[in-house]
Amino acid sequence: KVGLQQAGLAPIRVNINRVLNNPADEFVSCGPAPGVIGNYCRSIPANGYGKIYVTQLPNGFYQIANGHHRVAALKNLGEDTIKIFLTK
Repeated sequence: KVGLQQAGLAPIRVNINRVLNNPADEFVSCGPAPGVIGNYCRSIPANGYGKIYVTQLPNGFYQIANGHHRVAALKNLGEDTIKIFLTK
C-alpha cells in the first residue's frame, strides 16, 4: 500500500492542517479567485472533492500541487482529515 501511495496511485488520509499552500502560488500571492471557494462549499457535499495532489515536505507536511480552492473549502466545511495523492 505504501508503494501505491508513493506512486500517487492510492490516497493518503491526513490531517487537513498538515496540507499547506505553496507560498509562490497565485492562490497565496493574489488571493483566491472570487466565488470559487463558495462554489466548492456547495458542490463538495454532493459531489466529493476529487483528487488533490501534493508534494511531500521533509517536515511531515504536504504542499498543495493542485486543489488550493478545494482545500480551503474543505476547511470551511469543517473537515479534519482529507485524502491526498502524492506527486513525484
